[in-house]
Amino acid sequence: MGGAPLIAKMVLLTVRDDRRNELLALLEATRVASTREPGTLQWQLHDDSDDPTTLALYESFLNENAVEEHDRSAAAIALVAAFDDCLAAPPIVHLLHTRQTGT
Repeated sequence: MGGAPLIAKMVLLTVRDDRRNELLALLEATRVASTREPGTLQWQLHDDSDDPTTLALYESFLNENAVEEHDRSAAAIALVAAFDDCLAAPPIVHLLHTRQTGT
C-alpha cells in the first residue's frame, strides 16, 4: 500500500446502562458530522458481542491535520463532554498509524 500513512483511532467505550440511548444519539450525530469532514475517511461503531455495555468506535483519517480538525468539531466536542455522564469508565483511546511495509 503506497502513499501517505493513514491515521486511525480505536476508542473503547464502557456505557452506563441508563445512558446508552443518550450516548448512541450523540454517537450518531458525530457520525453524520464526520461524513462531512474531508479528512475523515471512515467512521464505524461496533457492539461488543460478549459485553453489551462495551462499544468500539473506529475512525480513520487522511493525516494528522484531519485528526485535529475532527477533534475540534462541534460534534466531537459535544460527544466528549457527555462522557462523564454516559460512561461507566474513562474511554480507552488507541491512536494507530498505518504500518509501512516493504520499505
